[in-house]
Amino acid sequence: MATYVMSDLHGAYDRFEEMLELINFSDDDVLYILGDILDRGPHPIKLLQKIMEMPNVTCLVGNHEMMALGCLEYLFEKDDSSFREETYDMRDLLDLFSLWRENGGMTTKKEFSKISKEEQKEIIDYIKEMSIYEELLIDGQKYLLLHAGLGKYKEGKKITDCSVIDLVETRPDYSKKYMEDSILIVGHTPTQLIEGNPNPGYIYKNNNNIVIDCGAYHGSGRLAALCLESGEEFYAQVIDGFDLLQISEEDSGLDYDIFLLSSASINRKEDTLPHLYIDCGEEKIPISISNNPMLLNLIDNSTIPDLDLLKEWIRKNMDVLLKHWNQEISDREVLNRLFENDV
Repeated sequence: MATYVMSDLHGAYDRFEEMLELINFSDDDVLYILGDILDRGPHPIKLLQKIMEMPNVTCLVGNHEMMALGCLEYLFEKDDSSFREETYDMRDLLDLFSLWRENGGMTTKKEFSKISKEEQKEIIDYIKEMSIYEELLIDGQKYLLLHAGLGKYKEGKKITDCSVIDLVETRPDYSKKYMEDSILIVGHTPTQLIEGNPNPGYIYKNNNNIVIDCGAYHGSGRLAALCLESGEEFYAQVIDGFDLLQISEEDSGLDYDIFLLSSASINRKEDTLPHLYIDCGEEKIPISISNNPMLLNLIDNSTIPDLDLLKEWIRKNMDVLLKHWNQEISDREVLNRLFENDV
């Protein structure tokens, strides 16, 4: 039996599946997810439903689940015959929807709207049952698991006296040791953004603080998992310093394998746009994403792309892309054709 922790999956369903395979996760193991399963990435609801089917997984609530909950309840209830709009403060609801949208909530809304009412109710109930924190004892070592941290915690204060906002939204001072006898494990802040972090994008450890959000939804990020018994760290979809998304020949319906690579930059400010390669066997043809406005609409440097849209775009534009690579058509002509073939 092994105990693992992950955090901030943000709809990265494929990375989660890869991580389960990487750690050889079994029915005898236990996994704690420290919040922010929803929003930003392409498949938050699909991911949450996968997790809901796993009895050996415990989910803590993150700020994105808290933000989404009121919006999801409204979306669930508004089509019901018993719905009464006056039960909602519409101004507050509009503010909440605006905040949710600005923070990547539309991927969650899109998938939530496509599932049945019964499934929607199960999603809402599951979020309401999520833990705020968990205390563990592993091989004599105490661990406190939270989403954000103990930003307003003072020595001698009980964890039960902290507000939900303190635990789910307030970022801690990672240079401060909050507890002598317990190790605090949190997510919420991508390690790329921790000031003075010597190894951005990987699990951060300092003064009994462990931060495991490594930016799973970012093009240059990764999903991290930590085994509490061994201390071993695991990272999904990092190959020789690159994140890799592959659309195989069989899956794409094309005669080529397609690879999407993005630089795993050390400094977030230096993130570059992903690079698209088409593997034709004899050579790998690079496609300049920055010169293709329509492709920029599908892929950016902050989110995992919608692979279905990406595949459709490539299907429509493969002939144009190859002709451009072979210098059979001009830059201006290729741009005109790409505009015509927008998905």
